[in-house]
Amino acid sequence: MRQPCAGDAAKMLLLRTDASVNAFIDRAPSRSEQEMLELIQKLNRGIENNESAYWIISQPPSEDLIGTICLWQYEPESCSAEIGFELLPGFQGKGIMQEALQGVLEFAFGVIGLKKIEAYTDRRNEASLRLLRRNGFILVRAFEEQRTYGKGTYTMSVLERINPVLEAEK
Repeated sequence: MRQPCAGDAAKMLLLRTDASVNAFIDRAPSRSEQEMLELIQKLNRGIENNESAYWIISQPPSEDLIGTICLWQYEPESCSAEIGFELLPGFQGKGIMQEALQGVLEFAFGVIGLKKIEAYTDRRNEASLRLLRRNGFILVRAFEEQRTYGKGTYTMSVLERINPVLEAEK
């Protein structure tokens, strides 16, 4: 995993315009590589300012983007963050996101010392729910929400994972 760079714009556009990737994500449709370049600059500013952590997932030896994973929505008071991830369809179901998620959890709990990580996912996104549960996330609540960029509503599942060191101290 690595930090985003300008060379990722085309693949990031491919990822963010893929219908199956975006089926469970309520975000503004991406339109151009220029928009992706601006997003990459924004993401890198967030990294530099310690407001977020964002990684490009690639499959060595290639450095080409096949997915992303991030920690964002840092809450200093509760020492928590939200995790998000996405992977191009041709790379799903191969253990790639499992490996990336484990690396990010180690970083989040071991390096920066987060106490809790939350994940928000559409309840219909069974693959994400399985991945999160397999990695120690538990369902804490669900709520219905009006889509901002699409039509209708959807039910969001909220899962959380507590830092294992804190769990062991209980």
